[in-house]
Amino acid sequence: MRVLIADDDAGLREILKIFMARMGHDAIAAENGVKALNQLEKSPYDILITDGDMPEMTGFELCRVVKERFPHMFVIGLTGSSRLREFEKAGAHSRYQKPVQFIELQLAIENHFSTHEGRCSAGAACPGQA
Repeated sequence: MRVLIADDDAGLREILKIFMARMGHDAIAAENGVKALNQLEKSPYDILITDGDMPEMTGFELCRVVKERFPHMFVIGLTGSSRLREFEKAGAHSRYQKPVQFIELQLAIENHFSTHEGRCSAGAACPGQA
């Protein structure tokens, strides 16, 4: 599957890209919500992992736009602030307080796609599909 990571922390972006690659996903990263949205307009993605607090466009704003324009996309929100509930209001499927255990991200992705077969958009087979 194709994963887009939006986070203004360069170190976390790289770690998440490596983790997603080890899970077998193709991961691309953007440093803020505006750049992530530009990437989404260029190419399809199955999963968005976004930080909440970023310059130019917050992850909460990005989540709202993605849910409106790309409703098939599975969205995971991450935040180091106390604004976790804002991701729920914005439509994120899963929300985690930083620091997050990467196994939680893996389980969220696997659980979502095993119960929503056929909703992958980037041409890759969803987990659970033959």
